[in-house]
Formats: sequence, structure tokens, C-alpha cells
Amino acid sequence: MKIRSIRIVTADVAASANLFAQLLGQQATGYPDYMEVPAGGIALAFCTPAALATATPELSDCAPGAQILEFDVDDLDLIEHQLEDSVDVIQHPTTQPWGNRSMIVRTDNGTLVNFFMPAPGVARTWPSQT
Repeated sequence: MKIRSIRIVTADVAASANLFAQLLGQQATGYPDYMEVPAGGIALAFCTPAALATATPELSDCAPGAQILEFDVDDLDLIEHQLEDSVDVIQHPTTQPWGNRSMIVRTDNGTLVNFFMPAPGVARTWPSQT
């Protein structure tokens, strides 16, 4: 398991991403409603509440300022089994359109965590934005 990103929900993705890109001497990449900034081996990711709700309807109540820790894992089913009695599962393992299979949980202290892995047989691509 490896932490890949910290995602921050924000009303202004570009302003948030560009602020941290400038501070870190990096380039922000992505789309108007989702951007990432490299940050020393992980990414700071920024998304709008609407983008988060589109990807995960169960998180439609997340307001700007919410954060999600995101971990790349080797065996999502094993993680689900290990956590089944100790967290609130917000999204059971689901294949996302961009090629990740992910599960989102909320810990007993309210921390949101996304565990993901490449979905078998699905190309990993970001959805095009218009």
C-alpha cells in the first residue's frame, strides 16, 4: 500500500491548485473540476464538490475543505475484508470510468480514505472534459 494523493474539495480548483503549484515549484495538471500538483512523491489533488459527487454520489454532501487520503493497493478485496468491521464503507469496490477499482471508507473519527487499484482489463484513462 502506498499513499498516492491527498484530495481536497474546493470551490475553485484552479486557484487552489495553482497556489500550491507555485509554492512547490511544480505545474498543476488536469481539468477545470479536477487538478493535481506533484508534491514530493505524492500528489495534492483538488476537485469541486460537484466532481466528487459525480464520481461518488455517496459523497455529495462533501463541502469545500473536505479531504480524502488516497492509497494505491495491491488487493482491494483484502483491504475490504480487513476493514469490514472497523469503518463505515461509503462506496464498496467499484470500477470507475477512468480505470481504477476503488473503495471509499470513513474512519470512526470522520477521515475519508479512498483505496484503489487498477481495474483488471480496463484501460486507465482520465475522462475527457468539454
